[in-house]
Amino acid sequence: ELRRELGLAPHTPLIVYVGSLGPQYRPAEMAQLLARMPDAHFLALTGSGEVMRAALASAGVTRFTVKRVEAHEVARFIRAADAGLSFREPTLSMRGVCPLKVIEYLLSGVPVVTNRGVGDLDALGDAGFSLPDFSSASLDAAARAITQFGAPHRIAARQLGLSHFSLEAAARGYAGALKV
Repeated sequence: ELRRELGLAPHTPLIVYVGSLGPQYRPAEMAQLLARMPDAHFLALTGSGEVMRAALASAGVTRFTVKRVEAHEVARFIRAADAGLSFREPTLSMRGVCPLKVIEYLLSGVPVVTNRGVGDLDALGDAGFSLPDFSSASLDAAARAITQFGAPHRIAARQLGLSHFSLEAAARGYAGALKV
């Protein structure tokens, strides 16, 4: 239904990004990745639309929708996607975080494409793809990986989300930490 609302054919790959944008989120590299996927449609749910539009225009990407939606609508948009993007500048402080958007993607059963050096997301297995860096070769590999995402990847993403980020997993983690 949402794909119809966006005017997309049923098999058009839909890539989503959720969240704010600034240089640390690597919008230029997201746009460069999308430029390698001319058949895909990019959906950015952000209040920083001008930043994303500028990056997409600079990379020559023409198939995109940039919009702001209410918080209660975000999950609906994520579930319609084939892949979710979460790029971050891999600084020392980012080694200890897991971006909330990654958790939202995984719990929605959407494979995630991220970059190494952010949290412990370097080894996603079938739940997504982790770029070693932002080189042209890495962006090419990520584009190829996205085109291969299918039902097994969605299942792996959902399972990873549930095993690490569900309320039950969080409660187990807190209980384990409090036993120390």
